[in-house]
Amino acid sequence: MHDGRLKIRLNAPPVDGKANQHLIAFLGKTFKLPKSAIRLKRGESSRTKTLILEKPQFLPAELLSLQG
Repeated sequence: MHDGRLKIRLNAPPVDGKANQHLIAFLGKTFKLPKSAIRLKRGESSRTKTLILEKPQFLPAELLSLQG
């Protein structure tokens, strides 16, 4: 967590949307969702992004521990 947001570091270049594609793939694996259930709402070309995950079936233990 960083400033109330989840911070994720990728090894993908921010060229032609590749970093966004890698981020969506990573989140899909992490939350056990198909890539089609993840939408980039805001920040396509920014380091700060807002994504929508539709009906996640799984919440990683690391995030459960942050709930307080």
